[in-house]
Amino acid sequence: MWYFVRQGDEITQKEQCIESLGMKAKVDVDPDMRSALTSEDGLLRPGALPKVSGASAAGSKALLQAITSGVAAPKKKKKEEEEEEAKEVEPQTWVEKANALLPDILKEASEGRKLSIKLNGMEFAEELSKDLLSHAGELEDCYKKLATKVGEGNGKVIKAYVNTANELMTKGSKAQAGKTTCLKSYRKRRRLEDLPDSQTVKKFADLIGRGKMSIDAAATIARSVVRQAVHKTIARLMAWSMEVASSGVGPDTGFAGEPLAKTSRGHLCGQQLGCGWRACFFAFKADLKARHELHNFKRYYRCNEFCDRCLAMQGTRCPPALDYRNVTNSSAWHLTAINHQAYMEFDASSLSHWVCMPGFNFLAISFDWMHNVYLGTGRDLCASGIMVLIEKGLVGDVEGVEMDEALSRVHRRMRDVCRQHGLVLPAKPNLTNANLTGEDGYFSMGTRFKATHIKRMLWWLAKESQELADQNPTDAVLNVLAMCTFALQRCTELMDLSGVIFSEDEAQEAGNSLKLHLRAYFWLAAYHYQRRQLLFKTRSKTHYNEHIADEVLRFRINPATYQNFEEEAFLGRIKAIGIHCHGRSCTRRLYQRYLLTLAVFLEDHERVARQV
Repeated sequence: MWYFVRQGDEITQKEQCIESLGMKAKVDVDPDMRSALTSEDGLLRPGALPKVSGASAAGSKALLQAITSGVAAPKKKKKEEEEEEAKEVEPQTWVEKANALLPDILKEASEGRKLSIKLNGMEFAEELSKDLLSHAGELEDCYKKLATKVGEGNGKVIKAYVNTANELMTKGSKAQAGKTTCLKSYRKRRRLEDLPDSQTVKKFADLIGRGKMSIDAAATIARSVVRQAVHKTIARLMAWSMEVASSGVGPDTGFAGEPLAKTSRGHLCGQQLGCGWRACFFAFKADLKARHELHNFKRYYRCNEFCDRCLAMQGTRCPPALDYRNVTNSSAWHLTAINHQAYMEFDASSLSHWVCMPGFNFLAISFDWMHNVYLGTGRDLCASGIMVLIEKGLVGDVEGVEMDEALSRVHRRMRDVCRQHGLVLPAKPNLTNANLTGEDGYFSMGTRFKATHIKRMLWWLAKESQELADQNPTDAVLNVLAMCTFALQRCTELMDLSGVIFSEDEAQEAGNSLKLHLRAYFWLAAYHYQRRQLLFKTRSKTHYNEHIADEVLRFRINPATYQNFEEEAFLGRIKAIGIHCHGRSCTRRLYQRYLLTLAVFLEDHERVARQV
């Protein structure tokens, strides 16, 4: 460890303080008199008087003062102050209160006028500037009347004017603070008075004006209310579209009941749509956050009762039988599965907005395999598996080697093996200790590693762990790790090679492989937890994978159908375009540029096709 000491300040001659004192005295003395006094027989001859000196500089100074100014008088001792008797405090009269308040009224009025002038001409501040100017005028009138009444000396009248002045100042300060904060927080947005008339807006305005609620708290509640209303409206719109698509006939009226006969879609009224094909509701796919927000789930991944499909629990206070980590035969959460009928009755107070969708079923709200595995448990498995392989000697002896160097060897080996089998693994992000350590200390791949990276790394991990386990058949950890990774990889292969619906054999193999993977993963987590090693973290997504396995065995639907790879890629493309658009016209320009990009892409495709 190195300690760095700051260099001392350099002292130059200019920074030194030099003090000097010179004394010069001139006295006209008669030479004969001086000779008579200082001669060998004189009174002031050397040695005639006693020598007097001080023990310190302070003593010498006091002696000199005593000789030059006479006998030094001792300092007078201060008389002890007599204890003052407590006096009764007399209340101020209304005239005194008014005299104390008059300067404050004048100051408040001048501040209001100054702020009004500053805001004059500013965008969206005309109303605020007028209010402040009017408030300053009211204070000035109150000041004149109060000053006049003080001169008259009428206490009752002065009391009324003082109370009026206090109310004006309190009202003005609250309104000024509230409106100024609102202007700063929501710059270049519509004023609260311009919003549509509704009870919610009136309530928020009243609470903010009376100081009962801050601007931030009101904005948070308002966003929640608006978000729920938007989700509900979108669900109703999609339900209306599904009704039209399932009927196969063009509608006569729109979503809001408006007639469509005289619009651009009027030629579709009563006509056959989609060449006779009809649509139906199949499933709803989204990540865990969207499932919670769009379906108004009260039990989600941040709660103790976190599962919407059963009554499994997480946390330190949950019953052992309902603990999601309990995968033995004694677990009770297996017996608490919730179907569509139970959901409609059990959660009747917080039903999904999508219950209005024709054909909606609670079990059709699927789990996203990409977020649950590749961006969830797969990250934990990949990072923990790499640490186990390093410990077991995958890259040779690492004693005395830095962790980043060992991870760099693993990364080079990983890329070489993937390249040999036709898989491309990017050189960046690199495998480093910082990229593999999470916030809670558990080893997990960082957010820089995307879902496609994790998918290829899991394939490599399954291959390497199997080869290393074959060389060490008595090593329990290596064999369980090989079983865990192979079972997950086999389930992934079946998903990639199959269609939307599994066959009977494929469904049995995929579901059982996923269950085997989960059992092996829990064994590895318990093994390292007993040894106080932060490997193979168990999280709520691990439990959700249990429901995926059960649904594969029951419905035979391929979980790859619910993956959000295309949706996430589309958002990435939209983001790349949107960051180059102006904020005011972002929505319109974004879609214009996106359509232009598609047109260029199709034009290039047609040109290549003509050349071929």
